Amino acid sequence: MSPLFPSAFWLGLVVAASLGLIISRVPFEIVGATALLAAIPPVLHMSLNRLGASDAADIWVVFAWIALALIFMSLTGGAQSPLAILLVFAPLHALTMGRFRLGIEASVFAAVIYLILAVLGSLQIPFPSPAAYKPVSGLFVLISVLQVGVFVAGTRNFLVVRKRRDRDIDHWMATLAETPIVILNLTSKRQVRSWLGDLKILDGLSPVELSHANLSSLFENASELYEHAGEAVALQPRWSETAVLDGVLVLASDGYRLVISAGSESDQSTASLRNQLETAENDLKNQARWVASLGHELKNMLNPVSGYSDLILSERAGPLADPYKNFAGSIKQGSEHLRLLVEDLMTATKSKAGHLNLTIESLDVREEIESAIKVMTWQAEAHQVSVLLADGPDGHVEADQRALRQILMNLLSNAIKYSKSKGRVTVSAKVEAETIEIDVRDQGEGLPQEELERLGEAFFQGENAKGRAGTGLGLSIVKLLTQTMDGHVRFESAPGEGTRVSFTLPRSRVQGMTG
Repeated sequence: MSPLFPSAFWLGLVVAASLGLIISRVPFEIVGATALLAAIPPVLHMSLNRLGASDAADIWVVFAWIALALIFMSLTGGAQSPLAILLVFAPLHALTMGRFRLGIEASVFAAVIYLILAVLGSLQIPFPSPAAYKPVSGLFVLISVLQVGVFVAGTRNFLVVRKRRDRDIDHWMATLAETPIVILNLTSKRQVRSWLGDLKILDGLSPVELSHANLSSLFENASELYEHAGEAVALQPRWSETAVLDGVLVLASDGYRLVISAGSESDQSTASLRNQLETAENDLKNQARWVASLGHELKNMLNPVSGYSDLILSERAGPLADPYKNFAGSIKQGSEHLRLLVEDLMTATKSKAGHLNLTIESLDVREEIESAIKVMTWQAEAHQVSVLLADGPDGHVEADQRALRQILMNLLSNAIKYSKSKGRVTVSAKVEAETIEIDVRDQGEGLPQEELERLGEAFFQGENAKGRAGTGLGLSIVKLLTQTMDGHVRFESAPGEGTRVSFTLPRSRVQGMTG
């Protein structure tokens, strides 16, 4: 996915929403002003990108998203405005661009703005809430939920690309660790631009001296390297009479690369390369911590969206027309789907950073299943699927409550999503001597054997996932959490026969002693 796609997608949504509002006979002045304001951040993003602007340009785009949210919220009721969802656009844009630190800063800034508006509201400072804006705000909340999904998809795409790149870097770093070398990155004028490797094999040449050097000032036989480019040459260092080095000069698109290795008489250590590898691993863990921190901020932003949609659907302020009920239902469904996705992303990043801390306690299985089914009622109703808890013996397991609920909600969400309309999802529990097995069965299309074997892989989605929302991350989180709690997962499926996912967890010792 291109980094510009979320901006282009938002522009398309704004145009479509504007046409819909004009057809609904909303005053053209209101529609035009709203569309112009909403188009500023994406147009700014695409314009700066076209001009080849530096990364600092992302700050201006983030500021534009925050300013847009502030203006729209101020015009539609302040902190109580359903358009508060726009506050998540700024941090999500930064995260999609790979600017994790900027994303955290944008999250904090957006939270401060929301708090200020909430305080002003508590002081009974009036905010305009014209009746003419109601259809505008309702429709813009709906397209905002869709846009958040695009931002999250863009973030996932960036993380997948970064993971692949980091895996390649790890491979090359491991290779370098086995053979101490230095790779010099040279300009077309043979000036040292940067380097990678263990400078110890250069026998006393300091980083400062190296950074100001060119090939001729480093080696007496630099011309020989040009004449035999691509071939190994015994180097003659100018800074040392004892260093024994070999070099290969390779032509690159932006200059040259000189690969220097220790000669046969040299016995160089690999400690420096290992230190660099450890530093790179620490950097990756820090980035994972930033993503987890940003996930907490996103969850805090989604809470009022879900709460307001529940409030609208309850019709406490009076009856609503069917279109607005549908808007509120879509907002509720979208916000809960995003909440599950954020939970999965946070779990994955915490696990990668080594910070997946679980609190194991004795939990009533039936009570936890009933709680998860109740939370997922919104999705079941939206898909016209019934969720049933089969009768069976009660029991307690040793598990972390949040992890167990995340497992159950992921499995229920998958089963509901892949079930046919008016289908049924069945949940059951079976008590064994040492474990308790929990089954979740759907009546969906099922999976062929080759796809079944890949279930539980991160980001894997089968052919029947096309056209359905999701990232393929949920089942890998189920597998990760279950194994972390000393359990295991089993998948059973066949085309036309639905899918069964069963997982076991240790039976509670406390329950066993109490009978």
